[in-house]
Amino acid sequence: MKPTVLHTTGPREIAPLHREALAALGRDYTLEEVIERWSSVADTAFVVVSLDAPTGFISYRRTAPAGCYISDLYIRPAYRGRGHARLLIGALKARFRPVTLRVDPGNIGAVRLYVSEGFRQREGGDSAGRVGMTYEPN
Repeated sequence: MKPTVLHTTGPREIAPLHREALAALGRDYTLEEVIERWSSVADTAFVVVSLDAPTGFISYRRTAPAGCYISDLYIRPAYRGRGHARLLIGALKARFRPVTLRVDPGNIGAVRLYVSEGFRQREGGDSAGRVGMTYEPN
């Protein structure tokens, strides 16, 4: 079955999957804590579904005038390398300009994915050492 991208409108729809993503990073949150955290960094999300089960998500916050900032991208380990992240990124690229994000430069797989999707590194970084990247086609 071909994966499908679904649009969600709030944190409750993706809270269990987002909690799983945080746990993979060694962070243990209750569902209510996940909802509170998510609400502070994003306002909506897309979820990719395969065989009627969620396989990953991308959450984002809209930015002015017609852009968005990716706050989180997570694909369950069993579904990585199957194009699910590209589907989610593509859903945002089709709707927003520019698309921005911050990524840990040590996460080579993520950096390569974003570069292959047309993102370019911006000058500077943030206090956590993450680098900024932007997708804005000419």
